[in-house]
Amino acid sequence: MRLTKLPLEEKLIGATLLLFGGIIVLLSVVLVLQVRGRLEPSTVSVPATFLQTAAFIMGIMAVGYASLIIVQSLLLKRLVIRPVLELVEASRRIRDGDFACRVEVGSEDEIGELAEAFNRMTDHLGRMIQFNTDVLESLETAVMVVDSDRTIGVFNRAAETLLGTQVGEVLGSSLDDVAFDERFAGPIGEALESGQPLRRRDLTVNTPDRRDVPLGLGVSLLRDTEGKCNGVIAMFTDLTETKRLEREAELNRQMASLGELTAGVVHELRNPLGAISGMAELLARNTSLDESNTQTLNSIVEEIAQLDRTITHFLAFGKPFAVQHEQVALSDIIERALRLAERRIHSKRVTVTVNVNDDVPPLRADSTKLVQAIVNLLVNSVEAVPQEGKIHVDVCDSHPSGEQVSISVSDNGPGVPVEEREKILRPFYSQKESGTGLGVSIVHRIVTAHGGSLEVGDSDMGGARFTLRLPRPDTRE
Repeated sequence: MRLTKLPLEEKLIGATLLLFGGIIVLLSVVLVLQVRGRLEPSTVSVPATFLQTAAFIMGIMAVGYASLIIVQSLLLKRLVIRPVLELVEASRRIRDGDFACRVEVGSEDEIGELAEAFNRMTDHLGRMIQFNTDVLESLETAVMVVDSDRTIGVFNRAAETLLGTQVGEVLGSSLDDVAFDERFAGPIGEALESGQPLRRRDLTVNTPDRRDVPLGLGVSLLRDTEGKCNGVIAMFTDLTETKRLEREAELNRQMASLGELTAGVVHELRNPLGAISGMAELLARNTSLDESNTQTLNSIVEEIAQLDRTITHFLAFGKPFAVQHEQVALSDIIERALRLAERRIHSKRVTVTVNVNDDVPPLRADSTKLVQAIVNLLVNSVEAVPQEGKIHVDVCDSHPSGEQVSISVSDNGPGVPVEEREKILRPFYSQKESGTGLGVSIVHRIVTAHGGSLEVGDSDMGGARFTLRLPRPDTRE
């Protein structure tokens, strides 16, 4: 075995053995030369019992030598070998991620200084790693790092929330073994293989809980100090809110354009319509007309009335308005809306139940516009449900952010298909043959003017649920 591969303890003991062994050999040579008389008699005097004395002395030296070796070994283990082994073991534990590991400082010598320096270094390293971890976990941007072997080494909390995958299922696993959507994992794998970064790309990812999440994904190369690529850094963000704002901006643009168009047209239509309706009513009162002609004239009057309602919607939709904020109780808003929609509700014998949570605070809102929005939703539900259908109005302060109040109108009608939910917010889009396609758009406009949002989903009764989310008074200020 090479000397450089021996443990420190064996090296020290071996050196001591060689040293004292050499001394004993030297003394033995001297004694032998004395016995044989090879030294000058005038310089050395050998007594008669010289051999016995020499043997005794050598025995004493051997015992002393053995004792010295034992004491030296114990001292080395206590003062040097044990602290060094503790440092080696602590280094292994820190390498494995145990940054709480410390070594005991048992002396004030160089070994003690080394132990103190090691503990200070470990404290600093632990703080730096914890700081980096806190930064990663605090980012709203999701971060995932994949090394050149396709092993995932970093997966922060934002990534866990966004992709719906637990960090324990990801860290240390191969990119190919984790159940990521191929639309997400594919670009990352391509960047790894090509060694080229991926500029910002918008995509939609299906998560394990079957959600379609719009993401903005960018992939950068992970390089060392020499410029060598050791992996990639994938950074991605949730674009759900961005897409919603884009849709709202487009709707507002369409509404503004429609307002400009309708403002100069609808007023000109009402005058001739009023004249036509008046003449049709006069003709219908003529008793000389037969029944078929009378029915035709009545149909003309009804169609003109329908056209007049459409024009009214146009005016309400296209006319710009300023929201007049005042303190309102939502229970009063719901009560006024139910009174205005009462005739429609009774005509189909619809049962309406209302639940207003006592914890809901008063809002700062335009009471007239808010009542109009609720009435439109109630009428929309009445027209959707069957005869003797059911409608439920719920007002609560249960939004997850705690910053909004929710007003939902649910029914047991046919519901709104997922692919139709964005379309019904657009002007002129209607699922009903006689609908104008402006009722829900007006509701959306009123809600957004209050700084809120309108959501369309499924109700517990099997139909549709329209939810208005309005900001609480303390969040508006």
